[in-house]
Amino acid sequence: MFRGIVILDMILIHFDTYFPTLVRKLLHYFDFAMDGFLFAAGLMIGAHYFDRFCIHPNLVARRIWYRTLELYGYYLLIVFTIIAPFYYVVLDFHDSAFFRLIVELILVKKQVGIAHILPTFIPLFLTAPLILWLIANRRIFWVLIASFVLFLVGLHWPYLFSYADEPIFPVIIWQAYFCIGLFFGMNGFVTIEKIARSRKFAVLVNTAFLLLAVLKFGTSQIPLLETLRAEYGLFHFRRFPLNMWGFMFGISLVFLVLHLVYRFFNVIKFFGGINTIVERFGRHSLLVFVVHAYFVYLALAIAKLTGSVLWPSAIFGACLFSLVLITRQIERERSERRRSHPGVRTE
Repeated sequence: MFRGIVILDMILIHFDTYFPTLVRKLLHYFDFAMDGFLFAAGLMIGAHYFDRFCIHPNLVARRIWYRTLELYGYYLLIVFTIIAPFYYVVLDFHDSAFFRLIVELILVKKQVGIAHILPTFIPLFLTAPLILWLIANRRIFWVLIASFVLFLVGLHWPYLFSYADEPIFPVIIWQAYFCIGLFFGMNGFVTIEKIARSRKFAVLVNTAFLLLAVLKFGTSQIPLLETLRAEYGLFHFRRFPLNMWGFMFGISLVFLVLHLVYRFFNVIKFFGGINTIVERFGRHSLLVFVVHAYFVYLALAIAKLTGSVLWPSAIFGACLFSLVLITRQIERERSERRRSHPGVRTE
C-alpha cells in the first residue's frame, strides 16, 4: 500500500501541469515521491533479502544485481522508445546533436525528465549486497557512519561523486533515504508493522512533521523565525539539491505516511476498489512507472505540437485507466497460475 501511494504521488506530480494552480501547489508542497521510492526500495531489500542473505549471501547478491540489470534495461527501454522519438520528432534533434544525446543517455551521462529517476537506484542496488554483508557481520555502525558522512559531504558538495552532469537526485545525499529504509526493514515486515502502528512512533512522527511543517510554511509569518532565517540561514527547506532541512521534512513525511497506512489500514480497506487499485500499483510499481512515462511524454508532445492542454488532461485520465486495467490483468493471470500450479511461487 505504501509503495502504491508513492507511485500515485509520482504520477500526479508528473501530470501537475494540467491541474488547477492550488492543487499543483499542494502536490509540490507535500511531494515525497522520490523520498518514498528510495525509502521503500531500502525497506524491501532489508525486509525481503536480509534474512536470506545471512543464509545464502552469494545467491541473494546475484538476485539483487540481476534486479539492477533489470532497472537498467527498463531505463534503456524508456530512452529508445520514449525519449529518443520525443527529441527527434517533437524537439527536432537531428544529426550529431541527436546521436550525442542518445550516447550520453545510454551512458547515463545526461539527465532528462523521468528517465533520470531509475539510474538513481542503480548505484544503491549495486552496493546493497556490501551493505547487507556489513550488517550481517555486525558492522552496522560502519554503515551508519559511512552513510552519515556521505550525507554531510553531499550537503556541501552534492555533485562530488556524480557520474552525470549535475543530477537532479545526487546519490551522495539521497542515499540516506535508502539506508534508513534498509535499517528500518531489516527486522522483517512484522516488526515494521509493529513499529509503524505503535503509539510512541505516532507521537514522534506527528510531532516532528507538525514542527517541521510550521517551520517550512509559517516562518514568514513569525517575526522571530523570519529573523533567524534571514540572519543565520536557518529554516531554508530545499529539495534541489536536497539540504538538511529538506531531508528532515521529507523523511518525516515518509514516516507519517507509513504510520497512517498501517494505523488506518482497516479504514482504508473500507474503500474497497480504490484500496485494491493502490495496492496493485504498489506491487507493480516498476511497470506502472514505465507505462506512465509513455503517457507523460505523449501529453508533452501533444501540448508542444498543438499548444492545447485539453487533450493532455484527457491523457492523464487514460493513463490511470490503462494502469488499472494492466495491473488488474496481471493479478488475474497470477491468480490463475496459482490455482493451476498450487505451491508454486509466481512473481
